[in-house]
Amino acid sequence: MGRLNKKWKIIINIVAVVILLAGVLASLMFSILITGAKNMDSDSKKLVSGSNSGSESVETAVVYNRNTYAYKKGLINILVLGIDGEGNLYDGHTAGNMGQSDAIYLLSIDTINKKISVIGIPRDTMTSVRFFDQDGSLTTVNTAQIAVQYAFGSDIDDSLNLTANAVSKLLYNVSIDRVMALSINSIGIINDAIGGVDVTIENDFTDESGEILEESFIKGNTVHLEGDSARIFVQERDCNIAGSAMDRLSRQEQYFEKFIPKAKKAVKRNVFLGIDICNKLDKKGMMYTDMSMSEIAYVISEVLKCDFSFDEIKTIPGKIKYGKQYEEYHVDFEKLRQMVMDTFYEKIK
Repeated sequence: MGRLNKKWKIIINIVAVVILLAGVLASLMFSILITGAKNMDSDSKKLVSGSNSGSESVETAVVYNRNTYAYKKGLINILVLGIDGEGNLYDGHTAGNMGQSDAIYLLSIDTINKKISVIGIPRDTMTSVRFFDQDGSLTTVNTAQIAVQYAFGSDIDDSLNLTANAVSKLLYNVSIDRVMALSINSIGIINDAIGGVDVTIENDFTDESGEILEESFIKGNTVHLEGDSARIFVQERDCNIAGSAMDRLSRQEQYFEKFIPKAKKAVKRNVFLGIDICNKLDKKGMMYTDMSMSEIAYVISEVLKCDFSFDEIKTIPGKIKYGKQYEEYHVDFEKLRQMVMDTFYEKIK
C-alpha cells in the first residue's frame, strides 16, 4: 500500500503541475489576446485610415441606390501581398526595384457577424500609380497595373504604404488596418505547416517556357500539394498565353478555399502554430508585417470564430483588355461599388 500511495502521489503531483502550466498558458494567451485586440482597435495604428465611399468621415452614412448605408463596425481589414522574385523580401531589392505584388488580396474579418470575406485584385488592374525616381522624388502619376506600385517604394515600408493606399483608393477609400507581405517562396512552408492542401487541377498550365512543371498537374487530377508544388500551383503561369494572370488568380482563390478551413483545424490543434509560422518566415526574410505577435494571435483567434465559404472569395469585377505591351484589367466601377457596399457597409433601417 505504501508503494501504491507513493505512485499516486507522484501522479497527482504531475497532474497538478500540468494543470498549473495549462492555467499559466491560458492566462498568458488571454493577456496576449487582450493586448492584440486593444492595439488592433486603435485608429492611430491603422495603415490607411480611409473614409467612407463619398470621401467623408468613415462615421458618416452614405446614400447609394436610394438606400442609406453605414460602415460596418468591428471589421479588421488586412492587405495580403504575394511578392514576386526569388529569395527573400530584402536581398537585392533597392529603391524603385522592390519587385511587384503579383498577388493582392484584402482579407476582411467581421468580428461581429463572424464572417470572413476575401477580395482578390488582379495584378493587372489599371489604376492610379505613383512613380518615383531613385532619390525618392515623385516623377509622375499615371494609370498603370496596380502590381507595379510596390516596385517604386524606397524600402519595404514605403512599398507597402504605396500599395495599401492604391488598394484603398481603388476600393472607394476602404480603411486598411494592417498589411502582410509574403515572398512567393514562403508558400511551401505555410502549406506544409498545416499538412498540405488538396486541389483539383481545372486547367493544364505551363510556365513561360511552355513546359509542364509538375507531371500530376493535368486537368481533372486531384493533387495533394506539398513543398514546392504549392508554390508552383499559386505562382506559375505562361505569360505568352492570353488571360494567364486571371487563370492564376482563379487558382489562388481555389487554394484559399481549401487552405482556410484546413488552417483553422490545424490552429485549433496547436494555438501557437500561426505565431510559430510567422516567426519562421520572419527569420528567413520571407514575411514582413506591421502586426505585432499579440495582434497576429488576436486576428487568428477571431478567424477561428468565423464561418467561411467559397462564396466569400470574390474578384473585383472587370474585363481584360490588351494594351500596347501588356494585358490590362479594366474595372467595372459600378459593379465594384456594389461589391464594396455589400462587403464593408450595412443598410440603415
